[in-house]
Amino acid sequence: MNFLKRYLLPRLLVYFLVIFLGITLIFIIPRLMPTDPVQEMINTITSQGAYL
Repeated sequence: MNFLKRYLLPRLLVYFLVIFLGITLIFIIPRLMPTDPVQEMINTITSQGAYL
């Protein structure tokens, strides 16, 4: 049990914290942009002469 408290629990806590923060940032950062990222990609593709 001492091994679990001193080694495993802090590492698991940090692991889940990093995963949570990573997913949260990936979700929030595109929403902070002033334009729609999907519309920007469509504009880039159509400006190269492709049809959607």
